[in-house]
Amino acid sequence: MEHGEVNPTDAPGDRLADRIVLEQAHADSLVPTREDCFLYSRDLQRFVDNDLTGVIEDEGMHIFAELSVVSALREWVTSKDSKLLALIGPAERSFPNQMSLIAASTVKSAVEIRVPVIFHCCSMHGPDPTATNGTKTLEQDALLALAYSMIRQLINYIPIEGSASLRLSDARFNSLAKSSTQWHQVLDLLQDLLRLHLPLMVIVIDGFQILDDHSTEEQLREFIDVIKESTKYDVENSEVVFKVLFTTSGNSVAILSTLSDQEIVLATQSRVGHSSGRARPGWTSLVGLSG
Repeated sequence: MEHGEVNPTDAPGDRLADRIVLEQAHADSLVPTREDCFLYSRDLQRFVDNDLTGVIEDEGMHIFAELSVVSALREWVTSKDSKLLALIGPAERSFPNQMSLIAASTVKSAVEIRVPVIFHCCSMHGPDPTATNGTKTLEQDALLALAYSMIRQLINYIPIEGSASLRLSDARFNSLAKSSTQWHQVLDLLQDLLRLHLPLMVIVIDGFQILDDHSTEEQLREFIDVIKESTKYDVENSEVVFKVLFTTSGNSVAILSTLSDQEIVLATQSRVGHSSGRARPGWTSLVGLSG
């Protein structure tokens, strides 16, 4: 039989199946660009909570903290390796609180030196994703909002022409808006995006303690495992460095039960100083940490 001729023994169903496979393979071979991914994920923008307005109101304000906290932050910043750090502060209901000021100051420093940074302030008062994903508690809503926020922000840093290794597609983003969306689908997409080949990335998550609940216990462990895995990626690729900072106002069961003692620092003082004056004895300024 000549090339291109149809085998009369082929059933119509077989030819249709082959065509579908070929069309799907062609679609999969088209790598979405960064602009495409922004379009696909546009519904996630409402979950991004990274506005520092109202946290650091005075551009000339100096933020002071305990020496142990500043020393841990300085080591976290200056380390040439990927590093995860959790600062556990005293419980406070005011906002901005002690740890929010530290988180915002860290983000501000990263932005000033043009380091790629992902920032999210966990909140029970953000957009409600319940209608689209079937979550049942406020803590589940807030955790999902954190994951959605990170996914949306990470898109800023994928190559303009896209990346085949990230396995991104319209279908993967569209699935996030469906009521049948599973947590592991969200987590898998986040994990893929965290594998960006950037020389350095900073991730700051504030208010993580509000996510603690019996309904999120397993999901928080899985989320932290994915974050921890991103800090270990440089073992395989020495050119990739992730810096991850968690800040909490009050204890976080998820953090205390998942991270090592070396990754956790307790901030025992009731407040962080923030003024144009001098630091109190035993405290020091966060200014210059990025250097």
